[in-house]
Amino acid sequence: MDVSGEETARMMGLSHLQTLIKVTIPSIKPAILSGSLLVSLYTLSDFGAVSLLRYKTFTWSIYNQYEAGFDRNAAALLSLTLFIVATGFMCFELLVRGNKRYYKNSSSSSKKLPSIDIGKWRWPAAGVCALVSLISVAIPICVLLYWVLRGLYHGETVSILAAEPNHVLALNSIILSVLTATVVVTLSLPVGYLAIRHSGFLTTAIEKMCYTGYALPSIAVSLALVFFGSKIGSPIYQTLPLLVVACAVLCMPTGLSAIRSSMTQISPRYEESSMTLGKSRIKSVIATNMPLLKSGLTMAAATVFLITMKELPAVLLLAPLDFHTLTTAIWSFTSEAFFARAAIPSLLLILLSSIPLTIIVLKNNIFNTSWGE
Repeated sequence: MDVSGEETARMMGLSHLQTLIKVTIPSIKPAILSGSLLVSLYTLSDFGAVSLLRYKTFTWSIYNQYEAGFDRNAAALLSLTLFIVATGFMCFELLVRGNKRYYKNSSSSSKKLPSIDIGKWRWPAAGVCALVSLISVAIPICVLLYWVLRGLYHGETVSILAAEPNHVLALNSIILSVLTATVVVTLSLPVGYLAIRHSGFLTTAIEKMCYTGYALPSIAVSLALVFFGSKIGSPIYQTLPLLVVACAVLCMPTGLSAIRSSMTQISPRYEESSMTLGKSRIKSVIATNMPLLKSGLTMAAATVFLITMKELPAVLLLAPLDFHTLTTAIWSFTSEAFFARAAIPSLLLILLSSIPLTIIVLKNNIFNTSWGE
């Protein structure tokens, strides 16, 4: 976000709180709405956490109908109900967001906003941040380490370390995540560009169709592709390409949201200026937008990598024979109450997931520094 608006507001006498309400929040409105939509849709369609915790949700019921009761009509009805609820979230987000633009009209370079000294409030603020990190990171890691040590203490060394080839599980997870991130970013670029630069009924419909990956539970999408692969495209059934397609459908909203939010802050005048210099529209779009979209592309690829890394239902139903990932190993061990054996793959999953997260943080710092200079 360009900070010149905040500086102007401060020069006009607005306080920090007034600047936050009148300038900052409206400027980051697309990111807030996109993030809220993704969280809402992801929570509606989550399967792994709710199933392990035995919490009854739509996805939990759908899975039971398919696997236990074999009542596909009831499962289809539940999936349709969930889809209607998710569609309501998307329509609300579209209504609130509108068609506003958030890029600068001037050609001046952006500057990094200086840090604000909050004085005595810095310790309570640090405590809140530390509490979030403690609950979300420290406690889960400590619990996993406890199960590893407990298994080692009871002589489970061989079974813990050699029950599954963990390096193969990690490699399979990385391959699937990288392929999915590549496909999603490649497909999200043209959709995001058309949704911003050529907004209309058709482009809006295409954009919203891309968000249906989160509107439908992954178990429903996976089973639909199982039917397609077994009945129509039998040569691709239980192959890696079909699994990548399923993960790409599920992760498309993530990549599109990040790229779209970045695209809204790029002025179309750059493309117009490039075309006046004799370049074609395609070359102008690539030459002007791609350098400015580096941060958004990195964010999209990293978040898709994270989501694919922990995808469970699609891998369970569509993975090739003997293609196991860290999530399937964790699922298998925890379903049989082998928590010590599940601890090693869980720690590996956390380790691998922290890599793209670190890239996101470092990338944002690099871009903020470069813009500030």
